[in-house]
Amino acid sequence: PQTERSASSQITAVLTAIIVILVVTLGVAGFFGYRFWKNQEKAKQEQARIRQIEPYLSAAKEALDAGNQLNAAISVGINKMRYGELLINFVGKLNSLVREHERVRDQLPIDASLVGLKLASAAQSYDSAKDNWDSDQMQTDWSEASEAVSEANDAFQGLTTKLQHSQER
Repeated sequence: PQTERSASSQITAVLTAIIVILVVTLGVAGFFGYRFWKNQEKAKQEQARIRQIEPYLSAAKEALDAGNQLNAAISVGINKMRYGELLINFVGKLNSLVREHERVRDQLPIDASLVGLKLASAAQSYDSAKDNWDSDQMQTDWSEASEAVSEANDAFQGLTTKLQHSQER
């Protein structure tokens, strides 16, 4: 009888140990499974956010390209008529960027607006240069515009780097 109790106690102890091991294993697996699922959901949300702001990034790139084109034309020499055409193109691209920024403002990192602000500053300087075409002020305006476009390029590079890093996580 005591051997039966001892065997029964051992079987109970072994079964209890197996149940405890199973419960702990299921708990750990559940914890890591839940974390994996949450990470997957977060990655999906980030990818959806990036897809939503892609038109903004394209508009920013086009506005930067137009500003860079205007700077390049100025550096090799440009007449007032061609300058006006390039300025109109640049301002049009900047307006598109502003519209896209308004559309996705809540999806963008806080520092994303720096690109548009720098390009708007460049547009003001370019416009001032147009008004001061034959004066010494024109060169100062162009210099300020060129610097603002350069800062916008840097801000855009920082923004795209930040977005790439957020996508990789």
